[in-house]
Amino acid sequence: MDRAPLIRTVAGGFSAMLTTGFGAGSSASAAVFSPPDLLPGSQYLLAFETSDTIFASSSAISDYNTFAMSEAAMNSALPATGWSALASTEAVSAVNNISCLPGCASLPVYNVDGTQIASSLKKLLKGNWDGGNAIESQSGDPTAGAYVWTGSTDGGTTAANAALGDPFTELGLDWQDLYQIDAGYYGVSVAGAKPIYALSDVQTIPGPPTTPTGTIPSPEPVGLSLFALGAGVTAAVGRLRRKVGKAAAKS
Repeated sequence: MDRAPLIRTVAGGFSAMLTTGFGAGSSASAAVFSPPDLLPGSQYLLAFETSDTIFASSSAISDYNTFAMSEAAMNSALPATGWSALASTEAVSAVNNISCLPGCASLPVYNVDGTQIASSLKKLLKGNWDGGNAIESQSGDPTAGAYVWTGSTDGGTTAANAALGDPFTELGLDWQDLYQIDAGYYGVSVAGAKPIYALSDVQTIPGPPTTPTGTIPSPEPVGLSLFALGAGVTAAVGRLRRKVGKAAAKS
């Protein structure tokens, strides 16, 4: 029996399986709104200004967090993540309402379309939106020209006697360069409905971390299993070839 075709069949089948297996094990889905200037493995935050408005009469921060989540849900393309109101009540400041702080203070903040708003969350909270782009809605639409409920002073602390739920509440201005959080307007009645800012949980660019010299490989369970299988098949093919060679020599 000529076993050479068998050797080629086994080797060829393994090669196809190995290629398919490694491709499936290492593939990753790209995030819908991945900032284009960040490398795989980088972390960042998303922010938007709500396209709808809310009254600032409630003193419960949970009401504003719920509103932020419901506004984010209007865009089904946004990542499945938590959203918090960038706003302060007397009991909970904006800083304390952002669960990732202080660890995420240095992370950059982006609009939902991937354009940068601020180079760090710390700068965003201080009203220093240095990314060169105005804040947008949860759908990526322009919002310039609106007063926004913040109840906060620059830095994300509670504006004393002017927090959300107080008779008069602090505003931000989304079209200004320095007053997006604290516009200095403490005499605004909560009777009027206005938008708020919403901030996402920490996001990560898909893929293994990269360095200037290339990609740092991460172990793939499927790939490692196939590699072990490949070593075994390769050894078996070698033994089979030697047997065929000996049989041919005797005949």
